[in-house]
Amino acid sequence: MKIHVLASGSKGNATIIEGSGGSLLIDCGLSYKSFKARCVDVGFDPKDLVAVVLTHEHNDHVGGLGVCMRGLAREGLNLPVYATEPTLHGARVFSETGVATQLEAAPLNTVVKCAGMEVVGFKTSHNAAQPQGFRIACDGVVVGYLTDSGFMTSEAAELLRDCDILALESNHDLRMLRTGSYPAYLKEHIASDKGHLSNAQVNEALVPLISNCLKAVIGMHLSQENNQPALVRDAFAATLAKQGHPARVYAASQFMALTVEAGVS
Repeated sequence: MKIHVLASGSKGNATIIEGSGGSLLIDCGLSYKSFKARCVDVGFDPKDLVAVVLTHEHNDHVGGLGVCMRGLAREGLNLPVYATEPTLHGARVFSETGVATQLEAAPLNTVVKCAGMEVVGFKTSHNAAQPQGFRIACDGVVVGYLTDSGFMTSEAAELLRDCDILALESNHDLRMLRTGSYPAYLKEHIASDKGHLSNAQVNEALVPLISNCLKAVIGMHLSQENNQPALVRDAFAATLAKQGHPARVYAASQFMALTVEAGVS
């Protein structure tokens, strides 16, 4: 089982979970050209996709869905899209896809089975209709996926236990945010319970999630203005070291695709 983070950040998000029975796309905020190029970068054939799941309706997560669905349809691939009902209602892009997309409302804490995977959505906290993260199990491997949340909810903390790979938002360094150029209202929103997790917040939340299963931790949705990849990697490494844990650490990028395989040390 592999996770391909094609892009992660405020300018577009797309992640592929690749399993033995097919692959799942989480969000689609890229242009079709960029989506295809990033797939080439990681050696992934989009024809292996079997479904799309969405975290929430913001443009950086669904803004490329219509054009990508049309592009894949031209290649003979029509994918079902799973999201919560409020997300489906809030994402206007669905009415503009131009293809016969199957839209499926997937209530939180229910299991969606596709591509040989079991996907459970859990509640997150963001300024969206009903945002969610995912616990995805396949081939005996579990991926926990959480972005765009102002804090880690109790539901998230429960479902992110005993994962092999954790992909967790580590959006900003609080000092950089406070001293940066963003206007005060935006700083306040980012640091709020409906905003984004900071490096310090996610590392505090990581501690009870560390288990013998854990192989890798990926920092997601890094701010280009208020964070640095080295800060994210160093913070995760320090947290894991305090627990005597050897898990690998990564920082996903807005501009370069990243592949992490559960079984590779």
